[in-house]
This record gives sequence, C-alpha cells and structure tokens, in this order.
Amino acid sequence: ARRHPPSLSTARALLEGGQTPLDGLLRQAQLDGVSPLLDYYLRAQTWLPEAFAAGCHADYLATGLRNTLLLEALERALLQAADAGILVIVLKGAALLGSVYPALGLRPMDDLDLLIPHEQVQALRALLEADGYVPALPETHAGNILAFENELALRKPGRFGALLELHWNLIDSPFYQRRLALDWFWQTAQPLTVGRAATRALCPEAHMLHACAHLALHHTHAEGARLLWQHDIAEMLEAYGARLDWDLLLAKAQEYDLVLSLQNVLLPMLEPWRIAIPAPALARLQQLPASRAE
Repeated sequence: ARRHPPSLSTARALLEGGQTPLDGLLRQAQLDGVSPLLDYYLRAQTWLPEAFAAGCHADYLATGLRNTLLLEALERALLQAADAGILVIVLKGAALLGSVYPALGLRPMDDLDLLIPHEQVQALRALLEADGYVPALPETHAGNILAFENELALRKPGRFGALLELHWNLIDSPFYQRRLALDWFWQTAQPLTVGRAATRALCPEAHMLHACAHLALHHTHAEGARLLWQHDIAEMLEAYGARLDWDLLLAKAQEYDLVLSLQNVLLPMLEPWRIAIPAPALARLQQLPASRAE
C-alpha cells in the first residue's frame, strides 16, 4: 500500500467482496511477523474489519514493549562487552531498528544476534553467565558448539527471558564457515548506538548480503520464509537508496559464493514488493554467474 497505492484499493475490494476469508488472516499476519506493520500503515483505513484492526494494533503495542525490554538487555550486554574490550557487531532486527525502521513497534524480534570474534566468545559468555544467562541448548560434550557450530545461544531465565545469540560466523553451513572470511565485514562496520552503548552494525552492502544469505540459506521456501524477512530487505533497499554500492555488493557476492543467494531472494521480490534496483545493476545481477563451488 505504501509503495503502490493501487494495491490498497485491490485489498479493500477483496475484503468487501468476501473473496478473502477473514478466518485465520490475523493469525497468518502474526506468523509472518507483519501485523504491527499493517497496523502502522493502515490504521487510518476505516474499512478494515474491526477485530482484525484491533488485533494488529495490539501486536504493534506488544512488539514495542517487548523490543524496549530486549534493547535494554542488549544495551546492558554491550556495555559489559565494551568494558571488557570485546568487539561486537549487532545483527538482524536490533540493527534494523536502529537504522531502517521508524518505530520500535514495527519489527518483531525473537532474540538478539551479535557477531563476536571467535577468540572472544568465551570471554563474553562468562560475563553474561555471571549476569544470569544460561545456555539455551545443552552441549553433548563441552566445547562442541564453539568447535563445530557458528553460534551460541544464551537465555536469561524469568518472566521476560531475553535470548542472546553469539555468532562467530554469519552462515551456519560448514562450507561457508570455511569460506566466508569476515575481515571485510569487520573492517567496513559502521557506528550504531543502542541506548548508552556505542557499538557497530554491518555496512549497507554487507547488511544486504547477509540478509539475503540468511533468508536463502537458513530459511528455505519449504520451511515457509516469513514475509517479515522479505520486508526487511525491501526496507533496506529503500533506506539505503543511492548509498548502496551495487558494484561492491555484486563483487562481494561473487567473492563469497553468495551469487545465488542474491538472485534467489532479490529477483522474485522485484514485482510484489515494488523494489527498485538500478537498471545496470539489475542486468548484472540477472547475468552474474555462480561458481561451481557455490
């Protein structure tokens, strides 16, 4: 509706004509993580069914409250990390809330994702465990997660229960853990502020590459990728605009064997999400060859 106003008229006609069943519509919006967005952008539309509109508004308020609490937990963890000299890049939803989304209630978060140098993970884990966090999943043998995985999940017990995921690589498959050197991601990270904590987030090109890889490689179509993750990418493209260096993005996609991730995520989004990619960059993206290894 925001990017293509005629779509709003189409949606209204479908609802008023009874062509869209309301049973389960709110639940599906919640599963896809977009009910707060629907409230924010459509709350002035008086033709929305009352129960659906009320449910979306309740989700917007609840998301804003939960995100406020999550960001407080993140601020505390970041301040502890800074005091200990531990490097951190904030990933995914928390980074998007600080750079792309205009309101705290728009982007639901289930957890907080941080990128940490591999050699500093144990130090941050010790700090967080001293602050009340416990491993979210048991290890079959001590040290297995750090040796063979790409993330460690820690949960703070209690009514609120913040979940922190410490990553030392951006993609969980063994192929990318071996191949994806993180030097460029760390060197190009940009400042981000979370409350009183000064931290960093990925640069626009790295952020776009990671978002597409995360959606393409961690959440296949068979698993039902959430609309929210596609919306993140559409919002990033709009927010970054001319700042996004497409030559650099495409070069890094080739270097890191992430060509198919970009193509399989961005190209199907062009029409339904009304996203704009500069014509020369789009032509190159469509023709970019994937390596045999990828």
